[in-house]
Amino acid sequence: MYLFVRVALGYKLAPVNTPNALSRRVRGGGFTAMELLVALGMLVILLSIFVPYLMKVREVDRRVRCADHLKQIRNALQAYAADNGRRFPRVRYDAAENPNGFAAWTGPDDADPFSPASAVSANDVTASLWLLVRRGLLDNPAVFICPSSSDMPDALSDSHGRAVRPLGRGNFRNPFNLSYGYSSPFSAAVGYSVNADQAADFAIMADKGRVRVNEQHHNLLAGATAATPEQAAGNSANHNQAGQNVLYASGAVVFQTTPYCGVRHDNIYTALWRSPLEPGHSPPAEGQGYWGPDIGPSWPQDSYLMPLESRGR
Repeated sequence: MYLFVRVALGYKLAPVNTPNALSRRVRGGGFTAMELLVALGMLVILLSIFVPYLMKVREVDRRVRCADHLKQIRNALQAYAADNGRRFPRVRYDAAENPNGFAAWTGPDDADPFSPASAVSANDVTASLWLLVRRGLLDNPAVFICPSSSDMPDALSDSHGRAVRPLGRGNFRNPFNLSYGYSSPFSAAVGYSVNADQAADFAIMADKGRVRVNEQHHNLLAGATAATPEQAAGNSANHNQAGQNVLYASGAVVFQTTPYCGVRHDNIYTALWRSPLEPGHSPPAEGQGYWGPDIGPSWPQDSYLMPLESRGR
């Protein structure tokens, strides 16, 4: 350490008499090659300590900014609900042909997502969220981007890259323009509604999650009783699977280290059952859940945040 301090301060060290070529003084300097190697080694050690620390500090800052984005979306959702019978936004609902399923990313250039002939599909979750932009409640699409992700804000342009007004668009342009999932407002479950009167711990939005399902659409990732490291496989990729910021119906935004953070330890990225349950019945507590485009929330407090990751789901 004494050697490193003297090198750092620029002191010339006493001559070292040795036949070893590595100990000869560097021409024009005051140090031997060995001394410089020691100094470089110390520098590498210091960098190995401080770089991870700085990366952690940067991620903490990004989590805070991510939470702030969700709070801005929360304010827009609350403003929308105030003018919409306390219901949060949703586009057309196909109760006859698709009572429980969902769609995403359809009809980005359609100017009227509520028209029966619209290119925006019924039950489109992302188009429902885009209504906040159409209504002018969120004028900056960058709010839909988590600072920890590699996603990019929607440019508010048409298919040719020309600028358009928000009312000229019906959806996000592509999956990389949205970093968050929105609890699907489409379900035939009796009493289900994504509105301002939901239970306080009902998850309205969160960083995009992930699931892995088998042929029966059952989630294969660890359940609510598994160890935390195993549960982390179902966390959002936005924050390197350390967890996700979750916006609750209470208005609170909380960073959760497990996806089992909804009502009754509900996995917020899956439906607790494959189909809506009859009134008076409740799904298995802490179940791993199900996912699929033809599956929707199964009971009144079942959070089912869509879409997942940035793979078009």
